Amino acid sequence: MPKPARAKQPGRRPTNEKFVRFEPDTFALLVELFERSQPESMNSIVNKAVREYCARELGAREGTA
Repeated sequence: MPKPARAKQPGRRPTNEKFVRFEPDTFALLVELFERSQPESMNSIVNKAVREYCARELGAREGTA
């Protein structure tokens, strides 16, 4: 009698997945670029959310006034 298949666990990688290897200086550059761009992208996300929130609030106030 064959064994039942194991349930797939979230977060597990298939065994045939390829991994990319970076030279240390290339990896350091990628980390630096990510750290520099992260606050900008997060800032733009926050700014967009604030603009949308304000537009909704103003729209709601104009509708009730």
